[in-house]
Amino acid sequence: MSHPPKKPGNPAWRFFASIKLSVVTLFLLAAFSVTGTFIPQGNPAEFYIHKYPAAGKLILGLDMHHLYSSWWFRGMLLILCVNIIVCSIDRLSRTWRIIFPGKKGVNPERIRKAKDIIRFDSSSSMEEMVKAAQILLASGKGRSEAKQIGDESFIFAESGRWTRLGVYIVHASVLLLLTGGLIGSIFGFRGNMNITEGEQSDEVMLDSGKPINIPFKIKCDDFDVSFYESGTPKEFRSKIALIENGKEILKKDVLVNIPLRYKGLSFFQSSYGVAGASDIKLEIITKAGKQYEKTINIGDTVEIPDGLGQFTVSGFEDTFQVRGHALKEVFTCFMVENGQPSDVFIIPASMPGFDKMRGKDFYINVKEYNKIWYTGLQVTKDPGVPLVYAGFLLMIAGCLVSFFMAHRQFGIFVKSKDSGCEVCICGVSSRKNPLFEEIIKNMAEKLGGNNIK
Repeated sequence: MSHPPKKPGNPAWRFFASIKLSVVTLFLLAAFSVTGTFIPQGNPAEFYIHKYPAAGKLILGLDMHHLYSSWWFRGMLLILCVNIIVCSIDRLSRTWRIIFPGKKGVNPERIRKAKDIIRFDSSSSMEEMVKAAQILLASGKGRSEAKQIGDESFIFAESGRWTRLGVYIVHASVLLLLTGGLIGSIFGFRGNMNITEGEQSDEVMLDSGKPINIPFKIKCDDFDVSFYESGTPKEFRSKIALIENGKEILKKDVLVNIPLRYKGLSFFQSSYGVAGASDIKLEIITKAGKQYEKTINIGDTVEIPDGLGQFTVSGFEDTFQVRGHALKEVFTCFMVENGQPSDVFIIPASMPGFDKMRGKDFYINVKEYNKIWYTGLQVTKDPGVPLVYAGFLLMIAGCLVSFFMAHRQFGIFVKSKDSGCEVCICGVSSRKNPLFEEIIKNMAEKLGGNNIK
C-alpha cells in the first residue's frame, strides 16, 4: 500500500526545514572533522589499543580510525543534504512568486516610500520630462513601463529579479560538494603500492590494510633521486610504464607534484627506499694481512681463500636494529665452516671493520654496491571529484550573484507645475549597496535636475 506524499506541514518536513538542524549538523561535522585531525587515521587496531589505552576500544567501536568514511559521518552529510534541499524548497515558493509573478505589476506607493529618493524641479514640460525619463530607464535599467496616476505620470523600470535565486545557487553548489564527497567516500579509495625498479604490480594496499587489484599494471622502469649537500632529498622521480592487457600503453615520469592519471586513478610520488643491492664488492682481510676482493650478488656463495670456508650474502635490509641502535643498509650473511652453517650475522654497508667483532681469522667489509631502489606511489580513486569541481564553480557563481547583483526597481514620478514640472526619482534594491544612492543621483543629473531636495 503506497503512502501519500508528506506535506510541508507535517513534523518530518518541519524537522528537516529547521535552521537549527543546519547549525547543529554543521557544528557536529566541524567538531568531528577537527577530532579526525588529532586521531591518526588508517592504522591497525593494535595501534589504537596501545596508543589510547582508555579510549582505544571506543575509537575502534565508533570507527573513528576511518572517521571520514564511517557510516555515521556519511549519515550526517546525508542529513545536511536533505536539510538543504528541504529548506530550499520550503522558502523557494515565496521567492519564485517574486521572480515570476502571475500578473506583472507594480505598486507605485511602495516605490514612493523608498529610502533612496531624490526630488527636484525642472523647467522642462511634463511631456518632455516623461519622454526623457522613459529613454533613461529603457537604457540599462531593465524592463520599463509608464502609466498615468491622477495628475502624475509614473515611469517604472526594474532589473535582476532572477538574482534572488543567488542563495539557491549557493545551496545547489553545497549539495554538489557534499554529494561529490559522499560518492568519493563510498566508491573511492586511497592506498599505496611499492614497486622495485624493473618490476611491475597491480596490487594496491589500502589504508585499511586490505589489498585490492587495479585493472592494469604499473611498472617502474627506473628511479632517480638527487640530494642537497646536507643529504636531504632534492628530487625523486619514477619512470613509470602503464601495462594493460600485456601491452605497454603509456610512459610517464611521476614526481611529487606531477601525478599519473588514468581511468579515474591517480598515482602520486609519495616515498622511496632501497629494496636491495647488486654487484656487491667485498673486501676480505685475514689476520695475516692478506686482502682479497670478490664481487657477488644476493644469494651468491663464494669461497674464502686459504680454506677458511664459504661465505653467502643472504639478504639486504634498509634498516636494522642492533641493541637499540638503528643501522642503515646492512647485508645479512652466513658462513659454512667445516660443513657447519653459522648463525646469520650482519655487515653494515658503511661501517668498515664492523665484522671484526665476530673474532674470526678474517673480517669482511663492503666496499661498494649498486642500490636497487623501490618507488612508493600513493594511489587514489575519487569518482566524486568532477562534482566537487562543479560545486566550487557553481559556488563562485552563486556568491557573485548573491553579493554583487541585486533586484532593483526604479520609479520616476513627474507632476506638472506652472513653470515646468516636479520630478521624484525613487529606487528600491534587494541588497543594500552604498553606490545605489549614487545611481539615483546620477539619474537626476542626467534628467537635468536642479534644486535637488
